[in-house]
Amino acid sequence: MAQVQPSMVSVKKVTTADTKATQATKNLLKNLYLLKETHTIFGHQDCLAYGNGWRFGVNNPNGYVADVYNTCSDMPGVFGWDLGQIEQRLNDASIDHVINEIKLKDLKQWVKWVYDNNGINTFSWHADNPVFGGNAWQKGDRTTVCKILQSGSAWNKKFNSWLNMLADFFLSLKADDGTLIPVIFRPFHESTLTNCFWWNEYGNGCSHDNYLALWQYTVDYLRNKRNVHNVLYALSLNHAFYKNICTGNYDIEEDYPGNDYVDIIGLDAYQSNAVGNLDNNKGFMQDVGDEIDYITEFASLNHKVAAITETGAENVPNPRWWTQVFSPLYANKKLAYVMLWRNPDKLTDFTSFYCVHPKHSSKLDFLSFYNTTGSFIFMRKLQEINLYR
Repeated sequence: MAQVQPSMVSVKKVTTADTKATQATKNLLKNLYLLKETHTIFGHQDCLAYGNGWRFGVNNPNGYVADVYNTCSDMPGVFGWDLGQIEQRLNDASIDHVINEIKLKDLKQWVKWVYDNNGINTFSWHADNPVFGGNAWQKGDRTTVCKILQSGSAWNKKFNSWLNMLADFFLSLKADDGTLIPVIFRPFHESTLTNCFWWNEYGNGCSHDNYLALWQYTVDYLRNKRNVHNVLYALSLNHAFYKNICTGNYDIEEDYPGNDYVDIIGLDAYQSNAVGNLDNNKGFMQDVGDEIDYITEFASLNHKVAAITETGAENVPNPRWWTQVFSPLYANKKLAYVMLWRNPDKLTDFTSFYCVHPKHSSKLDFLSFYNTTGSFIFMRKLQEINLYR
């Protein structure tokens, strides 16, 4: 298996935010930094767990499959997962799954399989509201962040117990030889998206300034109190942040926890009304293109890695979206990876989907993209590169 070869890009200053990170974790960051100069890894959320018309262990008797694999006979290189609702096990030990009914035993098995095949695992965390109850979208009176940062308070102790569950999970991810499997963790995502999650809604004396404190507290707890050193940390901004910068309504420093707390600078960008309307496509591509330029430059200046941490077009209504929008927008932009959001099973989950599947009208266009792209790489090609050495 080949290793990523050094290029003219200096990697001397590319170091993990965690100075005690395992060697494999350090190697993953270094190799992502090098690989982005020539290639971008294609990723998909929850892709081994379910897809259009199937769920793992229920009606996919052929073992490990995925909508992308069923379309092009190749797996993504980045596999997105979510640890939301893992915290519910504190109150009920019989709960054996995380958000979207993914069983923990299956998730750990998939993480190891991805690592064994030289892929990358990345985790988000749609955490329930630790103060007011309810899910990640429950905002209460908008003081959740401030309350859980009150040292010694009941809310603080509760949140710490949740962080302990995360730590236990990350430390349980091991290869056959006992090596801790490196993963990417993207907590409190879409920091610039207001009126959505409890971690970016503030009021009643609690201000957005506390977002940085929450992020730093979480990272410090995991790596200093629990000695979790197999994690890279990804911060993700939300689409339209750049327009707010241009109008003076946003400064990235408001959300940037600092170089000692971040390894990857990400962007979540979804296209709405993604029909074959060229004007609509041009507008979206121009806006996201500006945002990519910004995060890649910011990442470069801070010796970090840039990535698209979530993207897609709702239900992909344009049958040529992959060659008209996706590839022109994201190819050759020095992004380490681009991850499409999930495809629900349409058996129990009827929400929108964001990636290709073999029965979709964009299948042929996706195959054209897959067969002609020189920029994107999938698992088969990624297996020729050792990201962890």
